[in-house]
Amino acid sequence: MTFSRYGALAQAFVMDALSQYAERVATTPPDQLQVNPMISARAWQGVALEIHAKLEAHFSR
Repeated sequence: MTFSRYGALAQAFVMDALSQYAERVATTPPDQLQVNPMISARAWQGVALEIHAKLEAHFSR
């Protein structure tokens, strides 16, 4: 990836998108997440919960 002409705003955009996606996965019922047979819905949701919690803690400082 090359540098964005928007500078650091691009990084903020990506972090916000990551936080929103992690929250959505964390709150979705596991039976609706099982779309990839190689990754369990429980593990995918666990990763989402961890990432969302860490991002919330980091940005709430």
